[in-house]
Amino acid sequence: MCGLPNGSRLKIILDLEQSGILRKQWGLLLLVRRRILVVLRKRRVMWTFRFAENAMIKVLNSAKVGLVVMTGAFVLSTGSPAEAFDPLKVFKSDENPLAIMKYGFDAYKNGRKDEALGAFRYAAGKNQLAAKWKLGRMYAIGDGVKRDDVAAFKLYREIADQYADIRPRRRDRIFVSNAIVAVADYYRSGIAGTNIKQNIGRAVEYYIRAGALYGNGHAQYQLGRIYLEGLMGKSQPVQAARWLRAAGKKRHPAAQAVLGRMLFEGNGVRRNRVQGLMLMTMAVEYSARGRTSGQLGWIDEWREAAFKKASRSERSKALKLVERSFASTPGANNRKISSIRTKKVQESPVLDR
Repeated sequence: MCGLPNGSRLKIILDLEQSGILRKQWGLLLLVRRRILVVLRKRRVMWTFRFAENAMIKVLNSAKVGLVVMTGAFVLSTGSPAEAFDPLKVFKSDENPLAIMKYGFDAYKNGRKDEALGAFRYAAGKNQLAAKWKLGRMYAIGDGVKRDDVAAFKLYREIADQYADIRPRRRDRIFVSNAIVAVADYYRSGIAGTNIKQNIGRAVEYYIRAGALYGNGHAQYQLGRIYLEGLMGKSQPVQAARWLRAAGKKRHPAAQAVLGRMLFEGNGVRRNRVQGLMLMTMAVEYSARGRTSGQLGWIDEWREAAFKKASRSERSKALKLVERSFASTPGANNRKISSIRTKKVQESPVLDR
């Protein structure tokens, strides 16, 4: 990408080692070194919680296990939610954990979240990975149960620690990756009123694991913001740009917007207004088309502000690059690029995000 120093994920890791970020984290560093060649050969895909749900469905559908058909074996209690589901009355003691997970997921899809919660808890107790992740997710957002960030944190960290030194199966990678990122997010902000305090250093460790070993776009974006904002000390825009570029390649709208603004303004990197405007325009498109529609209004504000400052020639070149990029994307030829024909730009301040 024009305006940025050349670098790969391997260079990022080596730079981090030289800068002292990983100097004392030898266990993690050895793990990175052992797996970096594998990581560089793998195609990185931007996974999110929605994709994790799809991955869970594939795991359950592909598993050759039979879910015991229970007729008359389950009666919904009229008591409290904690009493509504007794797995010991539904499943055999030696029931396959994946069958239990399938039962819970089917119950969840059909709105029987109390049954799902009980099944997930039972399967998680039998070390079923997808069940642990889903249970943590339900606690984290208060889905069918009272929100409990501490319980979610413990489940996510259990997954992350379980796979600290071993490689998960391909179908399990998404759960492990998202669990690691969730732990990092909790460390970055802390949990109010608990002994889980904000710890940026620990957050960076987990983000690096998810970003470098699993190619997680959210982790890469968070690392970019941390280095750009100097949360580890002095601001490191070059290091930030590398992580943001990695996340941007996975169509992470916020990463594209932040990197685009850095390029447009020459913030710590060589200025390239065309590339910067192109990235911010692509960020608007991906934000509008994806799950973040309506949630990242600041991206459009940044792009509109840059569009006003750019010359007619810079605008034209940037929009041609955007069109070319979308034309080369599989399945994108018939899509209408909504933000290429820009409506009248209104005055709005550039937000400092």
